[in-house]
Amino acid sequence: MQHFQEHYKHYLKNKVPDNAFEPLLDLLKDSELALLLEKKPSGFYGRFKAGRAKLPCILMRNNLNKYHFLYIFIHELAHYFVWKKYKGRRVKPHGIEWKDEKTKLLSLFLNKDFFPAELEALIIEHMETHFMGKKSKLKLSSAFLQYDTPAVRTLPADEKICMIKDLNVGDCFSYRKQFYKVVKFNRTRVLCKRFLTDKKVYSFYQLLSVKRAFQD
Repeated sequence: MQHFQEHYKHYLKNKVPDNAFEPLLDLLKDSELALLLEKKPSGFYGRFKAGRAKLPCILMRNNLNKYHFLYIFIHELAHYFVWKKYKGRRVKPHGIEWKDEKTKLLSLFLNKDFFPAELEALIIEHMETHFMGKKSKLKLSSAFLQYDTPAVRTLPADEKICMIKDLNVGDCFSYRKQFYKVVKFNRTRVLCKRFLTDKKVYSFYQLLSVKRAFQD
């Protein structure tokens, strides 16, 4: 178990607020879990994976600010603890078991200066919706981005990087070497169609960073 603790220390160092480092290690002390950082940006902030023959793992985006990393890590850690407790039984990924576990874990990090007051208030607001409020989720996600360093948040202007929420219906953008056109805005998602190729509708999160494209 000692080598897992060393793995956790190396992984979490400089990724979370300093005062959250030891509490997280304490939560992980009886765990056998692989913690990985993604090599290339994806549409996910974090993911939990578990297979029958493989060590369960949490994969996190590498460029999250410390508060965002802590929050998403707790989110994924809740998935791990539910999997560990109910292994072999069918539970919904974001069902009542996960909601209860995430609430319990987050409660350990609230009202103790782990998060700035603004973020903590929005976390509590989202908790009160049982993590189902789309509006509170979008507000919280937007607030986390305000703590990104300029190097993470701001890209060269000539690359025309923006969030999908900053586009208009009919605008085009590229994402993962595919081109899309914005069709409709919902509360937290944007419906798009792949440009000139098919009629399938794709749903993207409004805070996803994409590259503007222009239609001739």
